[in-house]
Amino acid sequence: RKSSYNNIVYSEDFSQVDVSKWQTYQIAAFGSGSVANAITAPDGTLTADKIAALSGTSQPRYFQNTSGSGDWTMSVYAKAAEADCVFLSIYTGSTYKHLYYDLTNESVISATASSYSAVNVGNGWFRVSVTEATTNPFGNISFGLANATLANAGAYFLSDGTDGIYVWGAQLEKGPYAGDYAKT
Repeated sequence: RKSSYNNIVYSEDFSQVDVSKWQTYQIAAFGSGSVANAITAPDGTLTADKIAALSGTSQPRYFQNTSGSGDWTMSVYAKAAEADCVFLSIYTGSTYKHLYYDLTNESVISATASSYSAVNVGNGWFRVSVTEATTNPFGNISFGLANATLANAGAYFLSDGTDGIYVWGAQLEKGPYAGDYAKT
């Protein structure tokens, strides 16, 4: 499926933390838990990052602010490391719609998004996506680490400061499905 356009800034470089790029909440800095170019990405290049939660944190995540109304699909490639689960969330203008997915057991933990998927792309990698209709102002999209064993999924993710997951290829596009990945 062709992608219309990737609206994410720095889709493969999660070390780019700044108000105009990626923003983080309770994510360990690169060199202090998170690791750039840690493993081979789904495209065969050594460009997948390990993102780690700060010690003792809850809801560690990356997010970007954006705007626009209509159907939007957010996706990211994720692979289990010390942590097993990933979450994706789209703010609709009034509420957050999400997917919490267990990368090890290949199962949905919780989902409120209108549409979601987790496609096994091989070698332990999944392309996880959520689709939701939004109103203007849109707000933000986010993804991060989750905890499968807690009733409210990622709300109380506990870490030693190095627990993390591997991520690569974040994408946000207008439309009802995740199209072909487009690097930004």
